[in-house]
Formats: sequence, structure tokens, C-alpha cells
Amino acid sequence: MQKGPQKVLYPLPGCVRVKGGLKGRGRLLQNFGTLGVSTMEKALLPEETPPREVLCGRFRFRTPLRCDGVGKLDCVEDLYSGQRKVVRWLPLEVNRQEEQNIVQFCVNLPMHPSLPEVCEFGEMESWAYMVVDFPEGDLLSARQTFLPPQVWQRMAYQLSGALSALHAAQVFHGELCMPSVMLLEEEALLWDLPLVLCSRMADRRQEVRVLQQLMRTASTLAPERARGGPLGPEGDVYSLGALLAYSAGSRQPQAEATLALVHAIASGQFKPDIPRALPLACRNMLACMLAPRAKDRPRIGEVAAFFAATSVPAPGIPVVHTPLLFPASGLAQGPRPPAGPPPLPPAAFSPPPSPSPTVSGVDWMQMLSSQEEAKTQKKKKG
Repeated sequence: MQKGPQKVLYPLPGCVRVKGGLKGRGRLLQNFGTLGVSTMEKALLPEETPPREVLCGRFRFRTPLRCDGVGKLDCVEDLYSGQRKVVRWLPLEVNRQEEQNIVQFCVNLPMHPSLPEVCEFGEMESWAYMVVDFPEGDLLSARQTFLPPQVWQRMAYQLSGALSALHAAQVFHGELCMPSVMLLEEEALLWDLPLVLCSRMADRRQEVRVLQQLMRTASTLAPERARGGPLGPEGDVYSLGALLAYSAGSRQPQAEATLALVHAIASGQFKPDIPRALPLACRNMLACMLAPRAKDRPRIGEVAAFFAATSVPAPGIPVVHTPLLFPASGLAQGPRPPAGPPPLPPAAFSPPPSPSPTVSGVDWMQMLSSQEEAKTQKKKKG
């Protein structure tokens, strides 16, 4: 007779089948294998856990990840391409239709080379899921050195173009920060966009979640957002400007607590510096993006047009996303739903007829250049 704790089979969620006594409910799928745990440990395992091993016969589970919101998050490997992906799970028990709509919303996000794509989605047992691009790369927040000028300008062009495509569809990131950007060989990717939108729509904690995210996003928070204002395109423009300033050499904020930094931003006591190593035109652009008042900032399309005219195009083959494969049973059947407005081609980012992009008819770049020249002349005379 076997001594010690008995082993159990760990099938799909909702199935409990123990060797030597307890009756199972549900069916056991062979391709999900077994997990050896004791009977006592089994009592502590949640029954509503997403299935392990292989998803849809294509994605092999590698490790669970921390999920800041409702549901679960897993890192998987695409057996077809060998690429790394991430699976976002949403429980369907509370509001099935709402969770399905969230997944469909993320599937329909605009397509752009600097935005991750949902390459698979569907339902399994009591969970809705979507598989999102999660390539191997370095987070911008993990870099120990500042970006070279050409790489910095190319990243500014790619990120502003991605945000321009989002804003054209009335979608706002709202939590843009240094960890949101993944640097690939020749590309900057807003890798967390579908996960941020999914967590924001599914999370019912409201202000509790906002406070939790402040620890990650405080350094790039716009003043009106720090004062409790709603999401908007101006906040994304400010966050992008702060992110670009930090990556070019601006000092990182120092505060005893996160809320102290938020107070400093809201009251105007702190704003990212403009690195002197950047060209004058880029410094002027960052100064306008970091304007304290939201109405004084340029639109994201103007930012994208500016950096398109000044950036260095990346060599190599353009990024091609994995085509969408529909599961046998899932949230949708038939052809893929419309993906929203397509991203603007690089030719569409040509500079406007005026000497520089304008806001409300004011040539702000020429104005700032004149102001800076006046300050320089004043210092020389003094």
C-alpha cells in the first residue's frame, strides 16, 4: 500500500478527480497531462484556474505572471513560430457579456507596427482569453544609459505614430510610462496597451486601482491627471513628452512617497527637464508637449508629423504581425471584425504647409526659438 499523501490529477477548471476515494466531476483531457500534488494541497488549489500545458494546440504555457487587475496572466510560447506571447484571462461568471465585449474591444484596436496585436482569442470553460504579442526585448525603464540621438528620434516617431492611430479611434492609453515601452532591435513597442485597456475596463475597484497604478505611472503623470482629471489625448501627449525627456537624459523625480510626487506635479512644483543634448527643434517640441495647461499642448498628430520629418528611418524588414486564427469555439466565428481605422502611412506624416506645426494658429516653435535666443542675448550682454 502506498504511504504518504496521495497524488491527484489536475484537469481543466471545474474538474476534481483524486486517486483513491474522491469522485471527480467533469471530464479529464489527456493532452493537459497531470500535476502531482498531495490531497491536502489539492484542497488549497482554486478550482477556477486557467488550464495548463497547451492552449488551442499552439501555445505552450511557460509561467504565470503578476496580473494587476481582474483575472489572470500567463506567459506562453507559440509552437508555430517560437515567439513569446502573453495570455490574458477574464472570468465569465460575473458578467459574461461585458467580459466578451472587453476582449472584442481589444481585438478591434487599430493596427500599427508599434502596437501589439491580439493573435488569438476565445473562451475556455468559464474564462475568456486573448493571446497578445509579447516579444523578447528590453524595457525602456531597465536601460542604464540614455538613448543615442538617432535611436531616440526614431523611438519618438514610432511611439507618436502609434498614439496617433489610437487617438484617431478615440482610444487613449492613459497609463503611459517607462515600463510601457519595449525596445526591440529596430522598433519601440507599446507592449502593455491591450493589457492596460483590459484591466481598466474589467476592474471595478475604480479609485483603488488608480492609486495602485500611481506607483508605476507617477513620474509621467500629466498635471490635470494628477489633480484627478479624466482620460484624454492631452494627457497622453504629456506622458509621451515626459517619457522622451527621461530617456534622453532628464533627471528622474525624487520624492519620499508616491503621493508626494503626485502633489508636486499637480501643484506645478515638478516638471521633467528638457535635456540640452537634444537638437533645438526637439527641445522646443518637448517644451510644448510638457506645457502645464492641457490646451497649450500640440495634438498627437502634430507631434507625429514633427518627428516623422526629423527621425531616421530604421533599416530592415517591416514588422509583420501573426495572422489571427479563430478557435473552434470562441467569442466570434467567421471573418475578422473591422479593426478600426488603419494606421497612417509615413507619407501622411509630412510637415504641414506652415513652417512648423501650429496650435490655435500660434507658431509655437518659432515663438520658443525667439524666446530662447532672447535669453541667450541677454546673458551675453550681462
